[in-house]
Amino acid sequence: MIYLDGINYSIQRAGGISIYFDSLIEEIDKRGLPRHLLVHRSGLPFADIEARTPRCMERYRDIPVTEAASVFMSSYYRMQTKPRNTPSVVTVHDFVYEAMMTGPKVTVHKWQKHRAIQNATDIICISEATRQDLFNYVGVPKGRIHVIHNGVSEAFFPRTAAHSHDGYILFVGKRHGYKNFSLLVKAMEQLPELDLICVGGEPWSEKEKTAVEATIKGKLIIKQGVSTEELVGLFDRATALVYPSLYEGFGIPIIEAMRSGCPAISIDCTAVREAGGTALLVAESNRAGEIAELVRSTMGSDRSAIVEKGQEHAKMFSWAKTHDKTISVLSQHL
Repeated sequence: MIYLDGINYSIQRAGGISIYFDSLIEEIDKRGLPRHLLVHRSGLPFADIEARTPRCMERYRDIPVTEAASVFMSSYYRMQTKPRNTPSVVTVHDFVYEAMMTGPKVTVHKWQKHRAIQNATDIICISEATRQDLFNYVGVPKGRIHVIHNGVSEAFFPRTAAHSHDGYILFVGKRHGYKNFSLLVKAMEQLPELDLICVGGEPWSEKEKTAVEATIKGKLIIKQGVSTEELVGLFDRATALVYPSLYEGFGIPIIEAMRSGCPAISIDCTAVREAGGTALLVAESNRAGEIAELVRSTMGSDRSAIVEKGQEHAKMFSWAKTHDKTISVLSQHL
């Protein structure tokens, strides 16, 4: 039996790790594999779950698993207390704490993550960049390492012709810190003909909204809590997705954009370049002016070729491929 620890559902309501774990559970259930899912909150769309009352500091606590468990997999770096010899599989999504943050919270996170990695039977890294970061920040672990790229939902596909767009830049996700949203705002100063649509991320303060609106020439449109269907439509009609993050473990929005027929632009970020391949438009100098130039390139005669190249590249990624490989790792222990 696969024992799954759904602690991530207590940490985040949405985000890359939840998308990953949701689709993994769905695939395990579709295949009829025996599994046990532990959670600490209600309202989840899965059958056959064990809901435990959370303890103090639950996300950092080891958990006892049933004797019937053949393999243990936590969604966020927890370990089992007993039986301690149960094989464990850890998925490492990134090293953003190690690379981009400081303070006591980082120390606790590193302790938990590095301990789980060092004690894992198998370690899944979502990109080659993450595997290299693992060696840099943790060292060589005892367990086997597997590079298994993230996937993307089949819900993302183009709805309109490749050459058409509605004259706006799309930004998806959190904005602060290493997400580098301020660089896009500077680039928008040079793109007065385009609006900026921001999806998800942190709640906007009036101060932040006022500052952005004072900088960009077009309109600022804020969309929170969008459905997948709405996000597909936003990708489909966007001039381009700009993803200026300084650090990522992979970069799912890049592939979602390409699948939806939207050109994707980033700065020089190793994992994002790995995800986007040669179909990704990269501002090598990490300058706002170069981002603006790349946006303009997507509005010209090369747009259809850029879109088609992205769509072809995105075919490499699917959750079916991701979880076929992931379940192969788990099945070694069944």
